[in-house]
Amino acid sequence: MFKTSQVSLRNALPLSLLAVFVLLPALLFWDALSRGEADALERGQRHALLQAEHLARTAQRDLLRDRTAVGADLSVAMTEPRMRALVVLDADGAVVLAHRLAWQGHAAREVVPGFSPDWFGQVTQGRRPELRTDAQTRRIQVMAPYFVDRPGSALRSLARGVVYLEFDLVHEYELVLHRAVQRLLLQLGVAAVLVLTLGWLLRRYVTRPLAAVEQAARQLSAQPDAPCRWPRPGPRKWWRWRAASTA
Repeated sequence: MFKTSQVSLRNALPLSLLAVFVLLPALLFWDALSRGEADALERGQRHALLQAEHLARTAQRDLLRDRTAVGADLSVAMTEPRMRALVVLDADGAVVLAHRLAWQGHAAREVVPGFSPDWFGQVTQGRRPELRTDAQTRRIQVMAPYFVDRPGSALRSLARGVVYLEFDLVHEYELVLHRAVQRLLLQLGVAAVLVLTLGWLLRRYVTRPLAAVEQAARQLSAQPDAPCRWPRPGPRKWWRWRAASTA
């Protein structure tokens, strides 16, 4: 019985501690990773919408009278690290301005990767920007409509163009993963120190006393009349003083 208890405690307690201290950092890692990716996605969506709306207002105000100013705003917007595509389209879906000069003057469906003519038609019929997120490629697409002014017309045209932009969040997700791994390694290091410390304490104050009790029990069962020294817990000095005072 003593041997079974000793073996079970000797193995079960350290393994239980190891499982706890490994499982807890793993759960914290997945929680930090999921939260970080969700935050990166939310920030990307918010910034993409704000950028598209700003450029749509700029295009509506200055595209006809000062195209250079709109082009300058596009150049500044392209300094955003997440930006992968930025295009200003007219009411017919042709590229007016773009981050690539070779695209200008061509139909967007011919030169812009992933461009959806159906989505373009849907956005130009409305007044609000629309956002789409591709979880597989980790990209955000935004179309923001603007009114297209006609030369020589005193009235605002009902035709609408679109500012199309695309954000790539791959780098953002990689940073989230890198930070989560760094925290995981730190947590595993702390867990390893705690497991070793607790294992040493258990070995000294649990398994060794149990081993001594087991040995004494074997001696007692083998020789019932022989003197047997039972292990006494507590400070050794206290037991020596107690034995001397009772002698």
